[in-house]
Amino acid sequence: SQTAIDRLWLWENMMEGTDEIVIRGNHDDNNFNGSNTANQVSEGIFYAIFNRQIEKFVNTDRKTYFCIDDISQKFRIIILDNNLSTAKRNEMYEWFAERLTELDNNWTILVMQHYIWGANTESISTNGQRTIEAINHVYSQIKAHFVGILAGHTHVDHYETEAVNGYLLIARDANFGTGTDIDSLSFDYVTVDTALGSKTISFKKIGRGSDLTLSYET
Repeated sequence: SQTAIDRLWLWENMMEGTDEIVIRGNHDDNNFNGSNTANQVSEGIFYAIFNRQIEKFVNTDRKTYFCIDDISQKFRIIILDNNLSTAKRNEMYEWFAERLTELDNNWTILVMQHYIWGANTESISTNGQRTIEAINHVYSQIKAHFVGILAGHTHVDHYETEAVNGYLLIARDANFGTGTDIDSLSFDYVTVDTALGSKTISFKKIGRGSDLTLSYET
């Protein structure tokens, strides 16, 4: 696990001077497809490397899932950790339901997580799909404007609308070139227009892939 920790620190040092928000992915705990469980990087170590430094502006309660609230813009980003144990995921989704339903209709909410949802051709992820189930369970109680879920994991750019309530499901991770060219990295500069009559989320692609603008609450 020391090698994995060293690599996490390498990334953190590369990003020194920025206030990066890191969402834990399926490789970040050093457990590749469940084959390296003896050397996993714990949530506590991950917190110490990444999330501890954002406590100055985000109250994470020492967890790997948390909210980022821009009070002036009345915009909330909910960060989820799909890699938790079953018991901890249950606790997270109870917390998640409260964070979704406690705001009034002056606010806008975007959910971010690593895993994409299950019902598509790019990925089968029960952990990602459970987020949709949690949202739909309380959707009628959400008073804030709801953009949808933004995820990665699949190394493709893909989007669709959720079948029951119609919010956006977006994957932006097109960092594979021809074959397995992992040097073809890509990033997105994301903006959300919350103005009445606009209500769009836009992605400016840097690297492989293309730009995208989607309307929400249509």
